[in-house]
Order: sequence, then structure tokens, then C-alpha cells
Amino acid sequence: MRTRVLLLIYHLADGGAERGVSLWATMLADANYDVTVLTYYPRSDEYPLDKRVTRDNLFASYQDYLLLNDKQAACKKLLNEYLDKHHQDIIIPSLFGCNLLTATCNRTAQNRVIITQTILDSPWDKEQGFELSMRDWAIQKQGSVILQNTEQAEYFNTPLFKHVKKYVVHNSLNPLIEKIYKTEYHPIKKIVTAGRLTSQKNHSLMIDVIRILREVYKENYELDIFGVGELQEHLQQQIDSSNLGNLVKLRGRSTDIFHELIKYDLFIMTSLHEGTPNALLEAMGLGLPSLAVKCRTGITELIQDNINGYVVKSDNPYTIAKRIHEINHKKQLEAIGKQARQDMLKRFTSDKIKAELVNVIENLLHNKPKTHRAIITPCEFLGQDKFQSYFEDTLYLIRNSNYQLGKQIFKHARHTLSTLNHIKISTSNKNVLFYLICLRRNQFKILYDYFNNND
Repeated sequence: MRTRVLLLIYHLADGGAERGVSLWATMLADANYDVTVLTYYPRSDEYPLDKRVTRDNLFASYQDYLLLNDKQAACKKLLNEYLDKHHQDIIIPSLFGCNLLTATCNRTAQNRVIITQTILDSPWDKEQGFELSMRDWAIQKQGSVILQNTEQAEYFNTPLFKHVKKYVVHNSLNPLIEKIYKTEYHPIKKIVTAGRLTSQKNHSLMIDVIRILREVYKENYELDIFGVGELQEHLQQQIDSSNLGNLVKLRGRSTDIFHELIKYDLFIMTSLHEGTPNALLEAMGLGLPSLAVKCRTGITELIQDNINGYVVKSDNPYTIAKRIHEINHKKQLEAIGKQARQDMLKRFTSDKIKAELVNVIENLLHNKPKTHRAIITPCEFLGQDKFQSYFEDTLYLIRNSNYQLGKQIFKHARHTLSTLNHIKISTSNKNVLFYLICLRRNQFKILYDYFNNND
């Protein structure tokens, strides 16, 4: 019987994690595994799946999912029922909610499922707050973790993770890139980037760099930004206020991004943090000269400065502008771009990454991770905007855990609550209000008994 592998994710649209799951599913099918992709709900604009891959959903539609008051509890019930009917040998969840779900799902132990977890971003990302602490708790409990690059392993070199099996599976190049590449090189005139319009990608810094190049060096570089996101209006306002409307354009999504990218002279990335950035990997694979601001993690695993790309160690826009001004030589840019393509095709083809992934699966099958008492570490809470999701998740954990673990989570929540004294909390959810009262009065037993007797 073939080994059965389940990939769990919210849906298969939009982001790098979703694209990665679709590629992994094909790789595992190529390696003769019985592969299922299980999503919370389907989307109309999803990445395609190989016909050999089974696709199942916990919910028939996104609307059905939205109507739920207690989403995590409902997902847990449905996942338990699914695993009762469909035994799996390996589960690989992606993204925070899926990781949390599998870490608390009681059917996984009964089915002898090995659970592993993927780190898709910098493990040091403090913006995650509560999610970071719960991610670490789940990794300790599950006993294994998949990393995107070797730099991420530094985070887990502590006694808390001594028992955890750590594996690296890099992102892979899209196979289309083997046939698409840049053939003509010119001095830098047109610069490009691609990525979600979010604070993490730091597009605002790029716009500042274009302004400085014009004001200080009297050079008019064009910048096209491909992607969509919540900061689109904010970025457009910055462009307009800097009088850069003729130089900087927000291009939205592209249906043929690879053929678009090879038209440009330089790719730039200024992210605050990354895992292994797909956009940079693909730009280099296309042979496009690329410049990135050094951040945790993945940048220096792709770029060797002045050999196959450029790394700027400072996020000062004047420093970045100066570096762009200095590297603007056609002959050097061509050598950099061609070396980048050669290196990416050598290291990150789908066959190379498939071998890494198969190594993880086989190692876990023959050397199962040890169960371990996980420790929840205190975290910083970042304000009202994350309040609701924080307490919904901690409430879910208390309702679906044993008494001692629930008490540990409660202690963790009280620590976090101490950072909220300066925030005016507004919520009409009676469960959250009751939870908040119990937290402030340190009444865990009342809270535990109430929520475990009122399902």
C-alpha cells in the first residue's frame, strides 16, 4: 500500500503558501505517494492540482465557513470525522490555523498520523505575537518542523526544541522558468518588484528610493509594483504626494508575470522579513539582475553579493539609492543576471526540491517524532486589532485541551493581558467578555468548567 500524505491548508488561491502546496502535491504524486489536499473551503481562482491528487474540503463554500460562530471547534470536529474515514500516514499543515488545528486534533494520535509543520516566514517575526508563541508550542508538541532555509534553524537551537526533528525543504522554481528567461540586458532604467501590498513587503521604502534617485542623483528610474493588498490606497497616496506618478505605477495582478518580469532591468526586494522569497527566487531564475535588502531569512541563501545579485545590508533609502546608482553598468548587470539564472536552475529545480521533500517523508516514516510536553512561552500582544482573534484562539485551546494544559494557556493569556492595560477593549461577544473577566480575576477553574460544560 502506498504511503498516504495529507496536505492541509485554508484554500489554494493567492499566496506563496498556497502555490507551494499545489507544487508539493505534484512532486509527491510524482514520487508515487497517495496525495490528498484538504482545504477548509474551495475558491474559484485556485492554483491547479495534478489529476493524480485527491482534493477534499471541510466546507462546501467560504460562505458556509464564515457563518460559523466557533470556526476552530467546527473545523476540529470535521477534521476528526475526516480522519476517521480516511487514514493518513503523514499530515503536513500550512499556516497558523491549520497548524493549531492539527496540534489539538485528538484523532491524529488514534490514526498514528505523523504531524509536521511548515515555517513559511522568519521564525523571529515579532509581528505574529500570540501566533508565534502558539506556533512554537505546536512544534514542540508535534516534534518536527519543516524549514524553508538553513538560516531558520538558528531560531530552534534552544533546549525547548532539542527533541524536535528539523528538516529543510526549499521553495522550488516554477518549471515554466526553464523555458522563459531574459535575453537582452540594458543599463538600469526600468525597475520592478512583485508581492502582496502589505507592510511586510515594505514597498514604501522602494518608493522613497525612487524619489531619492531623482532628487539626489537627478536620475529618473521607473518602478512598477505588481501585486494587490490592503496598502494599495496608502501606497498610491505616497506616490502622489511625492510627485512620482509618472515614474511609479501599481500594476496589480499579472496573468503572465514571468514574461512581464524579463522586460525589466532590475528586480528589487525590500521586505522586512521573509522565508525564502518566491518572487526573488523566480526573478533570479529568469536571469533578471536582482537587488535585495538583507533581512531574516532566505536572502543570503539566494544571493551572493556582486556574484549573482546584490545585497544591501541597510534599509536606509539613501544607501539603497546609492547602490543602484553604482551598479548601473550593462556588462556587469548581464553577468550578474546570467549567473543568477545558472545558480537557481542548479539548486532549486522541482527535481531537487522533490528529493528534499521525499527525504523528509521517508525519514519521518522510519524515525517518528517523539511526543513531548510543550511549553507555552509569553508573547507580546500588539493591540486592539488582534484582540478578537487572540482570545478566540486561546478559548478554543482551553475548550479542547486537558485541565493542566488549559491552565498553562490561561497563565500565558494572563501574562499577555498585562500588556493590554493601555488599550480600550471593545467586544460584544459574551464568551469573550466572560473569558476576559475570568482572566482579570484569575479564575481559571470557573472558566474551564463553564466552557467544557457548555459545548
